[in-house]
Amino acid sequence: MPITFLNSFERQQYQEVPQEIQEDVIIRFFYLTEKDMVFVRSFYNAVNRTAVSILIGLIRYLGYIPNNWKTKLPESIFDFVSWQLQYNIPVAVLSDYGKRQQTETEHLGKILAHLNFCKWLPLFDNHVAEKWLVEKGMVHDKERHLLDLLCQKLYNEKILRPSIGTLEEIVGGIRESLDKETYARLSFLWTKVLFEKLNHILEPHPQMRITPHR
Repeated sequence: MPITFLNSFERQQYQEVPQEIQEDVIIRFFYLTEKDMVFVRSFYNAVNRTAVSILIGLIRYLGYIPNNWKTKLPESIFDFVSWQLQYNIPVAVLSDYGKRQQTETEHLGKILAHLNFCKWLPLFDNHVAEKWLVEKGMVHDKERHLLDLLCQKLYNEKILRPSIGTLEEIVGGIRESLDKETYARLSFLWTKVLFEKLNHILEPHPQMRITPHR
């Protein structure tokens, strides 16, 4: 059974478009450079070009593609992108984008290559993430803290973040590994002298009739 620790509201915050984004943030991440413009113009029609431009900004800003980006995108982002592309189309047109799943998949591959991002590879990245989390968990083992660290690591390394549920399961599943690593690192303490001392504090004192431990 998957190990989860986020409630539904917390999980929502990790996978939806932030609704309050400062203007300077929009300009920083959604501004289309000359190189971006050349890339965007390689796509057919205004809807595709607008959607691709927005996806470029979202990946730059968040490091993942929010579940609700087509329906809950702040109009300020849409207006800024449309202004740069010089299109006068309503935000509702985003619902027409990617009606063929193959189209979205093909476009995403090109966008990631343009941004020098790569996809999450479960067979490889799951193992790497678990090993890295165990090391971080030796310092601070709170799940939310480790989850945030992992999200930031993926962003810094330009790996498109998978679903938050995937990362939540990885973080929630390292508890046993953390325990084993803790005991392994303390194994140098397990000497005969220490065991004798531990036994001694559990032996009742002949006069006081209580153990030193108590």
